[in-house]
Amino acid sequence: MVDIIYICALKQKISMNNTSVTCPVSINRINESVARVAAFFTIVITIIGVYFKSPYIIAGLAIDFYLRAFTSGKYSPLKAIAKTVASYIGLPWKQTDAAPKKFAAAVGFVFTVAIAILFFLNYEILAYVVTGVLLVCAALESFAGYCVGCVVYTYTIRPFLNEETEEPIIINL
Repeated sequence: MVDIIYICALKQKISMNNTSVTCPVSINRINESVARVAAFFTIVITIIGVYFKSPYIIAGLAIDFYLRAFTSGKYSPLKAIAKTVASYIGLPWKQTDAAPKKFAAAVGFVFTVAIAILFFLNYEILAYVVTGVLLVCAALESFAGYCVGCVVYTYTIRPFLNEETEEPIIINL
């Protein structure tokens, strides 16, 4: 049972049952509002790709996840559109740590590659199951501001990082 409420916002901390998760975990910041709009567009593109059973649409989304996860995101079309939409509708700038969001994008990349391959191989039921998980995660991010990938990051990656330098901790056995 998880007894922690996770909120990854600049210098926020919530603790329950004497256990706490504290941010920041990264020196780089991104706009949470843009991430939430990008998650909404992820939902839309995923639904379109699944409706047409198109591994190519899903593969295009995988490329965008790759650009956001493994590069600066400068060339991500979805990030550019999300920035424009967030600005146009007047969403506020909310700082959040970049590292967990990049990890979540990497997970999204793995999911979308899996979905594209499953559709390409005609394993539609498995593709729908993986799509369902991706859609739930994207919906939680977009509508509730809850980043499942960020929570996974906190428990799997963060314990092995030096918080001051973001470098992996060397464990000598």
